Amino acid sequence: MSINWTIIIVGFLLAQVLSLLFGMVTGILGSLGHIVFSVYTSYFLATLLVGYSVKDNYENGAVHGALVGLVGVIIGLIIGVSFALYPLLHAGSGPLILEITTYNIVTGSIFGLIITMIIGGIGGVAGVFLGGPNKF
Repeated sequence: MSINWTIIIVGFLLAQVLSLLFGMVTGILGSLGHIVFSVYTSYFLATLLVGYSVKDNYENGAVHGALVGLVGVIIGLIIGVSFALYPLLHAGSGPLILEITTYNIVTGSIFGLIITMIIGGIGGVAGVFLGGPNKF
């Protein structure tokens, strides 16, 4: 099985665009509604397209879909850490606040990693299923 990184990057970018568009509509639902309907729905739809593009077998679709979630969390972690810790470092915050903030970012990222990889895997398998039958 070879990994097609172009499809993964396109899937990640599509998930970000869909999340932004869904976020404009679902902002009235509050933060929980925004997360559920915006972020996770956009990852599912993007990985559905990724699985449909791969079309090899269910395993390959699941791996490609899960990798879309992995790329998203890694990029989100890099951006989140830099934007969250930079003001704290320059404001003279104590080490306890930095530890708590770092712990919260890492814990949230691990939870997000698990959820987006599961949703990505399911979306990838569903995309392969839509691409044609008998893909075992």
